[in-house]
Formats: sequence, C-alpha cells, structure tokens
Amino acid sequence: TVSERGRLRVNLGDQLVLKSYRRLLAGVHPELEMSRFLTDTAKFAHIPQLIGTVEDAGADGHGSTFAILERYAENQGTAWTYTLNYLERFLDACRASPDGPPDTRHAAYLGSIRTLGLRTAEFHQALALPDAAGAFGTAPITANDIADWVNDVQARMESVFDLLEREMPLLPESARLTGSELTGLRPRLYRLIMRASSVRPDGLKTRYHGDYSLAQIWLAGNDFLIANYGGEPGRPWAERRRKHSPLRDVAGMMLSFTAVGAAAMEHVAGDSVEALAALQAHVDAWGLLARRTFFRSYRKALARDVCPADARALESLLSLFLAERTLDAVETGLAQHSSSVGSALRWLIQVAQRRR
Repeated sequence: TVSERGRLRVNLGDQLVLKSYRRLLAGVHPELEMSRFLTDTAKFAHIPQLIGTVEDAGADGHGSTFAILERYAENQGTAWTYTLNYLERFLDACRASPDGPPDTRHAAYLGSIRTLGLRTAEFHQALALPDAAGAFGTAPITANDIADWVNDVQARMESVFDLLEREMPLLPESARLTGSELTGLRPRLYRLIMRASSVRPDGLKTRYHGDYSLAQIWLAGNDFLIANYGGEPGRPWAERRRKHSPLRDVAGMMLSFTAVGAAAMEHVAGDSVEALAALQAHVDAWGLLARRTFFRSYRKALARDVCPADARALESLLSLFLAERTLDAVETGLAQHSSSVGSALRWLIQVAQRRR
C-alpha cells in the first residue's frame, strides 16, 4: 500500500491496482472520467486500463467516487527513476573520462525519448476525440484564451519576483547570486511572456494530463505507459477539467528533463564545486538533446491542427508555458525554503534566455 496524490494505491497481487480517494467530493473524479474515456471510448492502450469503479450513487443524484480499479501493468518503474539512473551512470563515466565524446553515448536513450514523444502525441490525440457529453473533444483557441494565459503568467511572474525580493536575504550565498542574476533578467523574461500576446489564435484546446512529467510515466519493456492523469492534485475539479493547449503538458515534460538533470548532478557531484563545474556542460548538453528529441518526435506525430501551424506562434506559446511551469517551481521552492530553490532559479534563467 502506497499513499500518493491524495489517495491510497494498493497492488493486489500484481493483477489489479486499487486506487482509493481520501476526499470524497460530489461528482465523478477527474481521474476516473479521464480513465473511463481513454479506456472505453478512445481505446488508448498506453495507460493502465480501467476495469472497475466504486461509486456512491447518492440519494440526491450527486454521487461520489470512492475508488477505481485498474489492470496491473508490468513495468520497470518510472521514467524519472530510469532517467536518473541513466544520467548518474553517464556522469560517473564523464568524471572517469572527461574528454570522451558524451553526445554519442545517448543514442539508445534518445531512441526511447522519441517513443515518449510519440506516445505523448497519441495521448493528446486520444483526448481530442469527441464524446457525447462534450467533456472531451476540441475547442478552438481564441484571442481571449491567449490574453488570459498571458495575464495569468505575467501576474505570477510579478508575485514570484516580489517573493524572491523578500526571501533573498535568507537564501544561501550561491542561491542569492543566482537570484540576483535572475533579477537582472526580469525585463527579458517579461518580454518573453508578453511575446505570446501577439500570437494569432490558432490550434485547438483539449483535455490534457495537467501534471505531466517523467514521474508520471511508467517504463514498460521498450515502451511507456502514461499514468496519474486527471490534473494536478489539490486543484479544483472544474480547473482540472478545463480544456487548454496540450503544449502545457509538453512544457511540463521539458521542465522535467531539466529537473532530473539537476537531481543527477546533486547525486553525483554532491557539494563538490569542482565536480559541479566539470559536469555541468555534460548535463546541459544532454538536457538540450533530450528536450529537442522529445519535442521533435511529439510535433512530427501530432495532428497538424492541434498545435499552431506557425512556428513562431508555436514557440511563443511553448515558451509561455515553460515560464509558467518554472515560475511555479521557483514559488514552491521559495515558499517552502527548499534546498532545491537554487536549481529552480537557474531553470528560470534558462527560460528567460531561451531562444528555441
């Protein structure tokens, strides 16, 4: 039995998996709604398949979801653990032979990331299929949508910089230096966010994962299963059901590659300044390759009308959502006084300096 994401997860003899929810709210849980649609309507194979539910019908007609039952899927753990282990081995090899050609070592790993990009595109295309109730399917991105997204991210940026200013004296010296560098890039980050406001409405909104990262992907043989969809835990259900650009999931996955690279560096280099300096270029080069490979595979496989057809519009929206996700990470790190806040600040610097 494992407690995760506001629920209990019980493995029943490697045959079934029971997920029971701690908080019972009126209505169908978003995870159940997604799982039922993907299993029964879209027939999407690359998820744990739903086979049963426990629901309270409710005397007033407003039931609650107690639990869902999924078929157990053989797996080798999450894509986060797989990638972290891979990177630790790679960085250990770089320490032993720093002059070796690192990029050529990634061929097999990047092959798996191409598969992940393909499965992500197929997942979004499955969610774009229509249903009788209109809960799924597509809706056009409008000018009002883009304005709302830009305004939300701009407001979040202002809030995060205000928080950074208050917390700066309490940060470790290295994080203070990074925070100061980020403060100098504030105008550039603002311009990157506002650039999306000039995007011509194009592409479609769909339901999407909402908490997409390597930690929500299971490695199954030479393939992947997408799990834990239905939105970010703790968010209101109406928000978790709202259609949005699927690029928001793409941004979450691209940030996840950056985060796992930072985790691998911490494990391998620890507090050694010399080791960090020697290995940073290697992990940065790997991260760029991983993000590019994932996105190119995703874009190639995705139906053309889902994302904006114009390359500049596509890049502007993706950068907007990368800023949104990274600002969230910085805000969480600052609010929780996390030891990883320095990494989150560096990620935001990378987004502000983003050219592609």
